[in-house]
Amino acid sequence: PVDTLWIESMNSVLDDSKLLCLDNGVRIKLPDTVRMMFEVMDLSVASPATTSRCGMVFMNPEELGWMPPCTTWMNAELAPYISPEGRTLLDELFLLIQKGLDFLRKECKMMVQTVEANLTASLCDLFLALVKSHEIDLINQDPTIVAETIKLVFAFSYVWSIGGNVNQASQEKFDNYAREALESCAFFPPFGMVFDFQMDLAARKFIPWEQSVPDYKYIPEEPFFQILVPTIDTVRYSYIIKTLVQVRKPCLLNGVSGTGKSVIMNAALFDSVDDLNLQIIGLQFSAQTSSARTQESLEAKLKVK
Repeated sequence: PVDTLWIESMNSVLDDSKLLCLDNGVRIKLPDTVRMMFEVMDLSVASPATTSRCGMVFMNPEELGWMPPCTTWMNAELAPYISPEGRTLLDELFLLIQKGLDFLRKECKMMVQTVEANLTASLCDLFLALVKSHEIDLINQDPTIVAETIKLVFAFSYVWSIGGNVNQASQEKFDNYAREALESCAFFPPFGMVFDFQMDLAARKFIPWEQSVPDYKYIPEEPFFQILVPTIDTVRYSYIIKTLVQVRKPCLLNGVSGTGKSVIMNAALFDSVDDLNLQIIGLQFSAQTSSARTQESLEAKLKVK
């Protein structure tokens, strides 16, 4: 919902003057290239002054569905990287998504509640991130190779977007479903779960993550709390993090406490500092963290110009 106090302070930004007035008295003039977009749940507490300054467009998610955003993504972002024939094949593969979403709602429990548009957007982002990061050619190669590659990348993206948020108890259910639903796309080896395999793009097949786990080398000078022993979990989660960050897409690791989420995230980001020119800023949150404290933490990392 719209916060009455917050949105009223934004009225000057929405005017032609585009002047942002902060609580500390600082006034920031926004350039003409800046446009403000608000995505809100409702307008029950929005004043006429605010409403008159914005062009309001409301779309009911139940009426809109998840396919229009995916179609826009294909036409705008994916189009330069895929052939017309590949686009037709991908359209057919996207028909498998709704069955997966229905199964997810009926049979599985999720770590974090999501909406269908969010899950499909995650699939699109991961698919494009894999194509870009691996520089996969889906235009100039043999049509058979292109088709097999698209199916492989789609199956991997499907598993880690539609099924990436299910809890541990539901993973086996999703594994059984995904093997059957994606049978026409790719073959998963008859052992482990679908989460246990990575893509071999050269051979266009799935292989176990175990083959990519490096040997651990002990460094005596390394502090104990910074030691990270490579496992299947650290390798596959780091791979997904790096793939998404490389194309500037956000990534969230969720799970129960004490499973190493922060350690894996930090290790993956610090490994990419030089390659991706990153500047890493860590913020600690707890159940007692207030919005004011969050703002202070963010402002402390910024420089006033």
